[in-house]
Amino acid sequence: MDSDVYTENLLEHYKNPKNIGILKNPNFRAADANTLCGDVIEFQLLVKGNIVKDVRIKAEGCAISKGCASMLSEKIKGLNINEVIKLNENDIFEMLGIHISEARINCALLPLVVLKKAINKKQILFLIIS
Repeated sequence: MDSDVYTENLLEHYKNPKNIGILKNPNFRAADANTLCGDVIEFQLLVKGNIVKDVRIKAEGCAISKGCASMLSEKIKGLNINEVIKLNENDIFEMLGIHISEARINCALLPLVVLKKAINKKQILFLIIS
């Protein structure tokens, strides 16, 4: 795929984001913001049997953060939670498929940071309760 196709895909996810809304009983949830850019992302996940069964996002901000959050929400559906934990910035850049300038890297990585925060909060809570 050339970068124009990736750019079109990112813009489509920005204009018509997937999985927007509120999940009834998420067992993983976190939100965070990039105060420099004004991006705000929230991930809500329903995980059963270690598999991401459903995901919802709230996404406000630039095309990169909102589009990336939408793309990431699609990517993680059906994944084992351990596969989600292993996702890293290279996976995000590959998923986006376009060059991200230094100034916009935080926009692209915010959805991943929020997703990891949701999983880590749940793991910490599990350890405290156990």
